[in-house]
Amino acid sequence: MSEQPTREGSSWQRVEEVAIVAAVVLAGVAVASIDWTGWWVHPPVSNEAVLETADPAPQAVETPPELGGLGVDVRPRASWRARPPRGRLRIHGPPTRITIHHQAALFDRYDLASTVRELRSIQKHHQSVRKWTDVGYHMIVDRAGRIWEGRPVESIGAHAGNRAANRGNLGILVLGDYDRQELSIGQRVSIRVLLERACAHWGIERSSVLTHNEIRKEQGLHGTLCPGRDLAELVEAFRLGR
Repeated sequence: MSEQPTREGSSWQRVEEVAIVAAVVLAGVAVASIDWTGWWVHPPVSNEAVLETADPAPQAVETPPELGGLGVDVRPRASWRARPPRGRLRIHGPPTRITIHHQAALFDRYDLASTVRELRSIQKHHQSVRKWTDVGYHMIVDRAGRIWEGRPVESIGAHAGNRAANRGNLGILVLGDYDRQELSIGQRVSIRVLLERACAHWGIERSSVLTHNEIRKEQGLHGTLCPGRDLAELVEAFRLGR
């Protein structure tokens, strides 16, 4: 009977060595391909969550007809897969004033998927926790400067403090916390353009563009830090035509 070859120094050993090297290389490629940005802030999500936050289809980003006269691109509710209102929305006609808010939470993601996830989270909180009919704001400006449709613009919002403050009041939310972070260049441009076009379209005076803190004090309610220093300065500059 012939002697069986040992694994030491044989072709078997070479095969094993090649296999180990290949495994290490493949593992390195896999690890290097992961986007570790914000790993601790936004941990990996399930397949279902990925489907929920996938980039909207191109055909779903046309400006809603009722906002077409603004002359700015506004991504419709369908593009972030907004839930339907939980009940009947009260109609208030064209807005006569505008109130600016910040999210009062740090948010610094620019991609579509993270933004869509944030919009859906805000709406869920408003409907499920606050028990509002829909998301409270009419428009939302994200960190990239994209403008999103919130509550239908012809309906009374839930953002200014009470029913009197909300009536005829267009609520605009800016994602982020502007006591702790600065507006992005995209946000600065989009907010100013949106305010210019909205005032021209609905005949709103610049003096009627207010911060959340200002509208609350006007209504005799306690003040708030909203919309943060950086955003409040932008609103003041807009009113002064600067």
